Amino acid sequence: MLRLRLGDALFFQLLQTWFDTYKHGNAITAEFQAMAEAISGQDLEQFFDQWIYNAGIPTLEYSVWSNPGWYQPLKIIAKTVSNTSTPFHIEVPFRFVSGTQADSLLVQANPSGQINYFDPALTPDSDLTPNHNNWTLLRGISELKPVLAECLPSNSSVLLGWDRFLDDGSLNYNVYRRLLDSPDDWQLLNPEPLDELSFTDLSAQNGITYQYALAAVDPGGWVSRISEPLAATPVPFSFAENLLVVDETRDGNGANINPDDAMVDAYYDAALSPIPYTQWDVASLGLPPLLALGEYRLVLWHADDFSQNQLLDHLNTLGGYLFGGGKVIISGWKTPSVLAGHFLDRFGGNIDLIYDNSASLISAQSLAYGELMVDPDKVIAPWNGMLPYIYTFGNAADPIYTATMNPAAQGNGACAALRKTDTDTGSAFILFGFPLYFMQPAGVRAFLQNVIPELLDGTPNNDPAVPPLFASLKVFPNPFKASAHLQVSLPEKGPLRLTVFNLRGQAVRRIFAGDKSPGVHSFTFNGCDDNGAPLSNGIYLLRMDHAGKTLSRKISLIK
Repeated sequence: MLRLRLGDALFFQLLQTWFDTYKHGNAITAEFQAMAEAISGQDLEQFFDQWIYNAGIPTLEYSVWSNPGWYQPLKIIAKTVSNTSTPFHIEVPFRFVSGTQADSLLVQANPSGQINYFDPALTPDSDLTPNHNNWTLLRGISELKPVLAECLPSNSSVLLGWDRFLDDGSLNYNVYRRLLDSPDDWQLLNPEPLDELSFTDLSAQNGITYQYALAAVDPGGWVSRISEPLAATPVPFSFAENLLVVDETRDGNGANINPDDAMVDAYYDAALSPIPYTQWDVASLGLPPLLALGEYRLVLWHADDFSQNQLLDHLNTLGGYLFGGGKVIISGWKTPSVLAGHFLDRFGGNIDLIYDNSASLISAQSLAYGELMVDPDKVIAPWNGMLPYIYTFGNAADPIYTATMNPAAQGNGACAALRKTDTDTGSAFILFGFPLYFMQPAGVRAFLQNVIPELLDGTPNNDPAVPPLFASLKVFPNPFKASAHLQVSLPEKGPLRLTVFNLRGQAVRRIFAGDKSPGVHSFTFNGCDDNGAPLSNGIYLLRMDHAGKTLSRKISLIK
């Protein structure tokens, strides 16, 4: 590295002078540094400090930019990243080859990112090799280029998405397209640089495979090297059929938490009947391609074993289906963990994932679709009737279920299933943080029988105006902190009384007393007594009296 810094002539002069001066004697590093500075006329303090007196070996990060209108059309921004507190200022040789032209470029790099300008112009066949012949001691080398995070093929279109390059808000972007394996040059799709972080190619034709790439453009007109290309093949969506059920669950041994294929098929068939559907078994057919998904208006995707999540490799396909106006319901063990950030942001909203590994889910409550209870016959004894590996969602804009969990669980009272609808495309996305298979059949059937017609036709079966057959009382979240929501279903008109009792049998809060019409009614209990004073933590009894009958629920107040 010192030879690179001084050049051959001065370096070999230094070696000879060093030998002549100190042969048959003793010398120290400081004297060698002083002689090198005297011969070269350079200040080598930084060089010897970082390589001799301090610790660490740097990594090089660099980005390459071109600007044909600039008098030096090639720019390299080079940054050192140290694994210690040592700030490295280094020189790195690059080998530049373009056609028959070859050159050596000496790039300077520092911790803040040094800008280097050079005369050679980049062309599509240009080859740039950093640290040619390994002159500089480096832990690693990384070229920084824009990255296409999304490439979603859809119906006669392709949606592209990306993050800000270098986290620089001043950069705009160019999008390029070419036919797969085509020798033709990249085609620029946008007439002006884009300031958005997404682009939809509406000129794509169904059945043709394209490659897409992205470049950043700075305010001075400098254009970065393009991203690694991604391929997409748009296909037609017919939406001719209503419901496709994708079974990702592997065929287990039939144990409580390891159902076999027949058990899972029977469970969903009972929950869906008489709704007609087509089943796609991933174990035998593989993951459904976009063309198959596009034949259906709604996809129910379930993964009921916790040892695999194949959606990880299928997000572009599923995202393309949603972008084209499809509707999806997903449930499974730990499935939210394999959904990439871009996918969740686009189709689920700006949500935070909350994970509880231990057995903690008791039930999920919903004002719209009723209650889902864990099925005790499908769990193992150590779980105490609860489900582990549960995801809940913070900041969900449209929660449809709320988790009732062990009070120590992070997700207790949080959104357990969300829904996001895109009014522009008509798509709908429902995501559960747990597998529906492990919930009691009646609740899952009630949910599917209502939500599927609602998604397909916009007409849910559970019209609140239609009186229920039996009276019911539901509370969520439970346990609760600030307030609990109460849902009362009445089969007929009559007097209704809602009262909260402590464990001594004393009435502490009279929530409602009066006549109510048949149907569904909602109330809120704010954790205070009749005088407005906050109640202490503990277990209380909520009692509903209606038409000569009484329903009771234990509720837990935790502050």
